[in-house]
Amino acid sequence: MSRRSKSGWLPVSRLALLLVLGVLLLFLEAFAYYYIGEPPRSQSSEPVTVIIPSGVSVARIGGILGEAGLVAHPKIFQLGVRLAGAEYRLQAGQVNLTPGLSLSELINRLTHVRAMEVRVAIREGLTAAQVAGLLQSKAGIDSSDFLAAVFDTAFAESLGFKDASLEGYLFPDTYRLYRGMSARRAAMRMAWNFRRKVPDSIFRDAKKWNMTPHQVVTMASIVQWEVLRRDEWKIVSSVYHNRLRRRMLLQADPTVNYALGQGPSRLTYRDLKIDSPFNTYKYKGLPPGPINNPGLRAIRAVLQPEKTDYLFFVARGDGSHAFSRTGEEHNRAKAEAKAAREKAREDTTRIG
Repeated sequence: MSRRSKSGWLPVSRLALLLVLGVLLLFLEAFAYYYIGEPPRSQSSEPVTVIIPSGVSVARIGGILGEAGLVAHPKIFQLGVRLAGAEYRLQAGQVNLTPGLSLSELINRLTHVRAMEVRVAIREGLTAAQVAGLLQSKAGIDSSDFLAAVFDTAFAESLGFKDASLEGYLFPDTYRLYRGMSARRAAMRMAWNFRRKVPDSIFRDAKKWNMTPHQVVTMASIVQWEVLRRDEWKIVSSVYHNRLRRRMLLQADPTVNYALGQGPSRLTYRDLKIDSPFNTYKYKGLPPGPINNPGLRAIRAVLQPEKTDYLFFVARGDGSHAFSRTGEEHNRAKAEAKAAREKAREDTTRIG
């Protein structure tokens, strides 16, 4: 008797349950149509692409489907999902749905969504705001939610980054993400990648320079924005080390750019007066945190600078810098750089 119950009664019971569920869902649809009234759905038979974000409620999913013209009554959809016991089985991701699907077919499709993977390349030196914009355009991850996660210090501390936001720790790499994933999960992936690619052992020389790992990443972010040529990374790093050791203002243009909410660009004298802890023309020492998300090369350059006595440098306009030991040398280098830029502009005007 017990054997027959396992091989016979169980499938019959399951089949009966499915039939009852199907009838209930059909009843819901009929009720919606005849008694509530059927608003017009999408008139097209072409598949509609929808993105179901991670962690949203059934009510929100119903709203998304309603906005796409795939369900006439989102509340009926909600009730159907609960009757089907599918409330916790709906999947996040991107899915193509054909208008006119029955309630049971729609629920079935949404419990078998395959997340669409996308590759997002985060290059060295992008700010958190720039990363957020890329994630929104490439993977549909809300940029405001992402920035809220990045600058949530409690969230950063839960990931092991104490007294800091995640600006500076969104490691530059190519990520495989999926459409609709939560902003926090995306930020977490990048921060974990930092831990994997930049382990604590890399910072063993930080104490030698009287720096914390956070200060190393902060200086690395400045170097990241200053340098284009590979052979100058460690030289620029040495300039900042020398200025810090002498308790001079860093006078790093990129920190002012960050305070102004912009990327690397030429500054005016008015820009240099901005009252911000990131203004290293106004406040001594390093700024309170990174100004972008540097790569491993910039971090290593901070920990392994060239041995120089340079205190100044100025961009020549061709991607390289002129380095100086004294203010007098620096003023000459600035004048030469300015003359070279003006000549280049004149040559361009003549050619044009």
